[in-house]
Amino acid sequence: MKREISFLFMVLFSFSIFFILGCGRTFESKITFKGKVYYAYTKSFFNGVSTVTVLEPTNPASDAIVNVVGYDDVAHADSSGSYTLTIKTYRQFLSNNKDLYTIQAMSPRSFSSEKIASDEYTTVYARPGDTIEVRPLLLYQYTEETKNF
Repeated sequence: MKREISFLFMVLFSFSIFFILGCGRTFESKITFKGKVYYAYTKSFFNGVSTVTVLEPTNPASDAIVNVVGYDDVAHADSSGSYTLTIKTYRQFLSNNKDLYTIQAMSPRSFSSEKIASDEYTTVYARPGDTIEVRPLLLYQYTEETKNF
């Protein structure tokens, strides 16, 4: 009888430690990324000292594709350039650390597409169960002059 009580106490103690250290996030195995994608052109101006070139957003990238590097899930931007991407991740037991994820935005890969643009990457920290607002992503849209180089 004493052995059974000790075993029961050990099981209850282990369960309580497990629950305290993060069991609440154990069963949430998805991460959601939300953001916007824009097409952009280069804009140069003289600031009094030198010429500065910046990317200037022009219009939403309604046909952009967004994914997380290393995962199969993809999202397509809507007409306003907004996207919501949900990925399945590995469950983390007893760990409250955030992992690093690389978000990639790209234009459609089609030779007939008039909107050929560069990809953009950004990295964010997240853990299962999080919903992350990603900074706006800019796709540098090539002009006829820059396509030929």
